[in-house]
Amino acid sequence: MIKDIDLTGVTLTPADSYAGTFNGNGHCLKNWTSNNTLFTTLAATGTVKDLIIDQSCTLSFPSDKQYFGFVVGNNAGTVSGVENYADVTIPALPTVANYYGTICGNNTATVADCANFGNITYNGGVPTQNACYGGVVGQITGPAAVARNLFNSGDVTATINGVPAKSVYWNGVLGWLGNNAKLLESINYGNAHGACGACNHAHSSLNACCIQVGHLGLSDLADIFLADGSNLVLVGNAGARLDVASLLDQDGCGGSLGDKGEGTVSV
Repeated sequence: MIKDIDLTGVTLTPADSYAGTFNGNGHCLKNWTSNNTLFTTLAATGTVKDLIIDQSCTLSFPSDKQYFGFVVGNNAGTVSGVENYADVTIPALPTVANYYGTICGNNTATVADCANFGNITYNGGVPTQNACYGGVVGQITGPAAVARNLFNSGDVTATINGVPAKSVYWNGVLGWLGNNAKLLESINYGNAHGACGACNHAHSSLNACCIQVGHLGLSDLADIFLADGSNLVLVGNAGARLDVASLLDQDGCGGSLGDKGEGTVSV
């Protein structure tokens, strides 16, 4: 890109598979109304970098995709320097098990230096499938998968009206950390909060070793699991709020702060 692009009234068709280099050069997409991605799949040789989604955009998550990000749905290449400033609504929970993030849905390679500043909100019915939502990335999985220097300051907030039989995870930076993947040097300043009729199936949690500094609604946790040898530290500052008492599950909703391996937990 050589300049900002105004997408008022324009519907973009996603690139199904992209193996080249898309360089936004720090420019913005403006006034983009979309529930679709730019690149459905980014191939191993593909790169998307230095692109900004402006706060003037109107974004909503779809309900029929397994992997979804507004920039890349399924990444096997490199996504770097991408930022989102637009708020995102969730009109309906997915009809298939899903992993959604504002930047990237599923990452099996590299996502680095990306940020989300927009809020993600849902207020509606119960899920029919398990789902994971992250402020930046939906899921990273596999031994080659690395997400580094991710930042989220947007709130991820969900209210489920009813008693769900499936689980939905609402997380600040990353929706789900898969086996053998690495989340490094990442910070969440946003609030992650899920609430529902039964409480057990709306979770706000950290699933990796990163720094969480806003309000994490620990009373909504079902579990935090640590891999062997990993450590989870909850870090507070003058503006942070840590619901330490709820680590003991005093709300009676069955949540726990757990450890499957030999890691440590500290506050």
